Amino acid sequence: MYVAVSVQGVPIRLTAERWMHIVEARDELAGRMTDVLNTVERPDWVTRG
Repeated sequence: MYVAVSVQGVPIRLTAERWMHIVEARDELAGRMTDVLNTVERPDWVTRG
């Protein structure tokens, strides 16, 4: 399991099972888990909601 901390300080867990689910739906993300985790921690923008 990998954990990224959001800009609000919330830990976001990414399990292997969840990652496989993501990649099955978005195959362009295969091999880019580090990029996804970095984006959670340091996004270009955050939308309120």
